[in-house]
Amino acid sequence: MIEGWNDGRLEAVFATFDENIVVRTDPSWPERVWFGRDPAKRFWHSVREAMGPTRVSVEEEHDLGDRALWRIRQPVSSASGVQSTFSWSFLLAARAGRVIMVEFFIDDEALRAELGIGPRPRRQTSSATPG
Repeated sequence: MIEGWNDGRLEAVFATFDENIVVRTDPSWPERVWFGRDPAKRFWHSVREAMGPTRVSVEEEHDLGDRALWRIRQPVSSASGVQSTFSWSFLLAARAGRVIMVEFFIDDEALRAELGIGPRPRRQTSSATPG
């Protein structure tokens, strides 16, 4: 899925979606639930349009049996000229080789506790100390 996104092969990503996939966005997003393959495709296209066709990197991943949790870091290079980096998590559920649900989380601490994963490792920043 990540490779398809990074390589611009969105149709390969969409081919993994169940006909009745459910996409639940972060609570801060205006549209919270997308039901069905075509609406899910529109959602992903809108994200790519808003954030630009940049490559994402996986900061963290957890295999949870029939689900997986990824923390993604995505550079933003929008058509409006905004340049930034954004991190978010998604929980994906699959059945019979098809993605049936994807849930997005900007702040995933409550989800991590619910899944028994523990807190996300903090990014270390380096600071120069005068010597």
